[in-house]
This record gives sequence, structure tokens and C-alpha cells, in this order.
Amino acid sequence: MVGKYLLPMASIEGVQVLRKQQSHNEGGGEVYCVYEANILYDHNQRYTFLNHGDLEALFYQISQLNYHLNVAVIVGEAVMLDIKKHNREAELAKK
Repeated sequence: MVGKYLLPMASIEGVQVLRKQQSHNEGGGEVYCVYEANILYDHNQRYTFLNHGDLEALFYQISQLNYHLNVAVIVGEAVMLDIKKHNREAELAKK
């Protein structure tokens, strides 16, 4: 389903993950990172289905969906840097 429309699973080509900067209001305020997951379909169409501040929770939810879809997960460069940082911090916490 894309919004209010049904989407055949065969037309889903992948999942795209991006990092974005947001603030609590349009006039400014504290800026923070959020992660956006988009379903890619029908050659260059996309639908945002997750918007999350927690990287680990986001990827858990994507893995749950992708268990059924079995498509490529395309990660933006900024997200890849955050994943590497998260993994380094997890390794340090083990010590």
C-alpha cells in the first residue's frame, strides 16, 4: 500500500534510507537528525513509510518489512557514517 493506494509487491524495487536535518518548528529551534525510509517503486517513484530518530529501531523495522519484500536496501552516505559510528560505539561498550 502506498498512501491510500494498493501497490503490487512486484513493483517494489528497493528501500532507500536517508538522513535529514529537522527542527521542532519552521521558524528555527533545535536542529536534530532524523532518518527517512522510502519504498522505491515503478522506476524512480518513492513513498516515505518511516521517519525515525532512532537509527537502530529504524533498521529493525526495515528488516521486518524486508523479510517479506526481499529487496535491496540503499543507504545514503550520511546514514552509512552513522551506522559505522554506532557500530564503533557498540564495540567500545563491550570492553
